[in-house]
Amino acid sequence: IRHQFETNPRLAQMDPAQREQAMQMQMRFAPVGSYVGVLVGVPLVDLIWAGILLGIAKGLMAAQLRFKQMFSVVVWGGLPGLISTILAIVVMYLKPPDDFNLQNPLVFNPGAMMDPLTSSKFLYSLASSLDLFTIWVLVLVGIGLKAAGGKSMSTAGAMTAVFAPWVVWILGKAALSGVFS
Repeated sequence: IRHQFETNPRLAQMDPAQREQAMQMQMRFAPVGSYVGVLVGVPLVDLIWAGILLGIAKGLMAAQLRFKQMFSVVVWGGLPGLISTILAIVVMYLKPPDDFNLQNPLVFNPGAMMDPLTSSKFLYSLASSLDLFTIWVLVLVGIGLKAAGGKSMSTAGAMTAVFAPWVVWILGKAALSGVFS
């Protein structure tokens, strides 16, 4: 939390007493927020993602899929995220706290090589989104979508159905971070 506060230009403009008070509040709520994020946030994001993919697969590709199938594809395809989380925890305990970046804990994307303070926020967000584990998850979900769709769905169509919303998402996220920097 301290590293995030030091690298955030908006928080650097606050006076030290306000910044310390905000940091103490974050440190009180971070443990609770972490558990809520894992127990509620992850399943909620999986439900939303499964709904979007189901809409694309049924609406645009006329695949005969059920929500239950799509949800299981998304959940099973997301398992590399567990490996990423375990590796991030190991790195967190191996690195000095001042060198650990919570926003980018592993060096599996081009954003890890960029300085978040001096780089373009748009490019930094875009580079950080091109993560090895994220692409692994997307490929697994695409393979699962193809398998669930059967012969009626092509491999290219399944991969497009998975990667297209992701590209829209990361471009929108990068644009917002560029606008609000």
